[in-house]
Amino acid sequence: MAKKDEKKNGDRPEERRSDAVMALYRKRLQTLRLAQQHNQQDNIPKAVEGYLDYLNILAKFYRTKEAELKPSLFNLEKEMAEILMISQVYWGLAKAYDRSSRLQAETKRCLDQFVKFSLGFKFQYINSKMLKKFINKKMAYNPKLFQAAYEQIQVDSKSCFVATHCFGDEGHPVVEELRNFKEEIVTYRPGFIFVEVYYNYLSPLFLRLCGKSKILNIIITATLRPILSGLAKAHRFVRSGGK
Repeated sequence: MAKKDEKKNGDRPEERRSDAVMALYRKRLQTLRLAQQHNQQDNIPKAVEGYLDYLNILAKFYRTKEAELKPSLFNLEKEMAEILMISQVYWGLAKAYDRSSRLQAETKRCLDQFVKFSLGFKFQYINSKMLKKFINKKMAYNPKLFQAAYEQIQVDSKSCFVATHCFGDEGHPVVEELRNFKEEIVTYRPGFIFVEVYYNYLSPLFLRLCGKSKILNIIITATLRPILSGLAKAHRFVRSGGK
């Protein structure tokens, strides 16, 4: 009887696996944050390893393979921040693989995934301009691959983004600094939630208000510009170590 109960109440392999996967999933933002730190330190091999660890955690969670991750696996309304992070991870991998002539196939694969996790989302414009800037600066070793990716995601509208709307140029120093800020805070749980709220609620609300009248647009823009500039300046100060 004791043996029967022991067998009945014993650990099942699938439950142990589920616990392990959930533990990894809860730590995925830490994994990504560490990878980003390696990238900032130009430790590309470690950054690539961390990026792949993050993607493989998601793949295990959704019971698929890393190469088969796709937006439809996610809640498109509630997991916008996660989808944004995935697009940035594939972007980072594409740039890393691009450094090696032997990894062109991986470069293309990651660019394809970057495009897949950009198309149709509110951050598509930012991703397309980021890609275009990379091409224009002639930073790509395989420019044709990056140009092909750009042609798939290029968009003309920039009305979805508050900072770009306020400063009128996606290349403005404040806009670029805030973009870096967003990419950093999204790896922390509060920042992750903020980015989701921003894309789902704050940005659409801002656009509706600015679209009501020219006067209201001027007032809101004039109010936000110094706030955004201050935030960008503070982030630049922290990022530079207080220098």
